[in-house]
Amino acid sequence: MKIGKLMEKWLFRSPIDAFCWEELLRRLFLSVCLFIIVPFTVAFGIRDLLSSRVTEGSVTIVTGLSVIALSLLLYRAGSYSTMVRFVAFCMSGGLLFEMYQGGGNGTAYLWLLVLPAMILFFLGFSEGIIWVGGTIVWMAVMLFGNLGYVYPPDLRLRFIIVYILITFLSCCIEIMRERYFKQLISEKEALQKAVGEIQLLKGMVPICASCKKIRDDKGFWMQIEAYMKAHSDIEFSHGICPECAAKLYPSIRNMRRYRVDEKETEERISG
Repeated sequence: MKIGKLMEKWLFRSPIDAFCWEELLRRLFLSVCLFIIVPFTVAFGIRDLLSSRVTEGSVTIVTGLSVIALSLLLYRAGSYSTMVRFVAFCMSGGLLFEMYQGGGNGTAYLWLLVLPAMILFFLGFSEGIIWVGGTIVWMAVMLFGNLGYVYPPDLRLRFIIVYILITFLSCCIEIMRERYFKQLISEKEALQKAVGEIQLLKGMVPICASCKKIRDDKGFWMQIEAYMKAHSDIEFSHGICPECAAKLYPSIRNMRRYRVDEKETEERISG
């Protein structure tokens, strides 16, 4: 129960504009990065120190602890968007450093393959594609400029191609997700508008017992047609019922009866 309350406090301390599940998923994903991935990274750094890889281990530990500490400070300050960008920057920098050092005996670079999807999810397509493009440039400089750990020549080209393909697929998924989310928002707004219009017609409506006018909220008496049109999408087309036609236009009714009787008489004669 205490863990659940702490997570709820962490997720909802900063306000979510027009609360949406997309924003909540981002915060959950950010929580996983801070409380699961970063501690595991620090543990790997400690292992590197014990394996006599002092530089790699020290940088990993310092980076991991700095991410947690500064993220908590930004969280307390309510700067959620800055915290997201800071975590994304540290993730990118840490993975690029592992690639530069050739961490994991030259296999740590594989963790970079998950970076495009994570960055695009955190920052969205418009900002995330700039970050991912920057990582591609830095990787190309390190791999083909022989900076740091020297990877096999055929591996360099293959990795860059795979990374670009993953980036392309991640961009397509993010674009479709954003469009789907915008469609959901528009449908939600349309539904809320429809519900609001329906609710306007609820409750007691003062109506005149004689002329059938309706009194609105401001105290003005309106024709029922005008009131319904103002509070809904109903359009009226006027006609006249048979009873009113008989009262208002008796001559027309008598003329119709005369024509019917005349027609019946002619049918009888012809029959």
